[in-house]
Amino acid sequence: MDLVAEPPQRGATGYLAGTPFVCRLEYNAHILMSRKRINNSQQLQQIGDAPRLVSLSVRLYLRLYSTVSPLYGWFVTGFCFIIALFPLHESELENYVLRIQDVVCIGVFLMLGSIFFYYFPIRTWIAGNKAIRLLQNGIASNAKHVGEKTVGMRFGSNYVKDVRFKYHVEGKTYKVFARALDTSRLTDEKNKVVLYDPIEPKQSIVLDGLPRGIHFDELTSRFWVNPLRLVLPLLMTNIVCGEIVAIIVLAIRAF
Repeated sequence: MDLVAEPPQRGATGYLAGTPFVCRLEYNAHILMSRKRINNSQQLQQIGDAPRLVSLSVRLYLRLYSTVSPLYGWFVTGFCFIIALFPLHESELENYVLRIQDVVCIGVFLMLGSIFFYYFPIRTWIAGNKAIRLLQNGIASNAKHVGEKTVGMRFGSNYVKDVRFKYHVEGKTYKVFARALDTSRLTDEKNKVVLYDPIEPKQSIVLDGLPRGIHFDELTSRFWVNPLRLVLPLLMTNIVCGEIVAIIVLAIRAF
């Protein structure tokens, strides 16, 4: 997550200078233009105590984009469903009868599409709900980096890694990991900020393990993200959902 340094002070000059509206614009502009990363202790201080607000854009962003390479999963899911659509579409032609190989093709690619749909979009949605809950009500704490492990997933020449951390709550030690292709944001310091569930402390997330572009507004205690980051995830979501609806409609007509 991209947290930034202190907001500008009320020192504007000119018409409406110093009003909450102008200060709000100054603060948002400062966040949008800032490229400066802050350290772990500054993050811990900025995040403050629960409860916190999570904007609608962040809710959508996390539910669609909170796992490793979710757009890849949406693309593969959509590709499988498109292949399954071809025989069903041909069945709409006059005097065309579905052959056994057509039925096999439909079944195989529907099964593959369903597997990818579960493994990427559905699991991303579940992980996003967990992250939203912890952003709202989680307790901030320090977690120590204890190592990393390469998992079986590979995208291009890069392997996905689990970066592992441990933290302490009331004398008990808990572990959490953040899965990422680029681990530079997770390994640049020995300690990282985690948010854990006060009722069930083993439920936690690493703040720097969240997708890039999420900011925290100290003035309103609110997480937000630029809505433009939602364009591609929403586009892929609509395409895949449209394919699912088309498959259902064509399957009803064909059979």
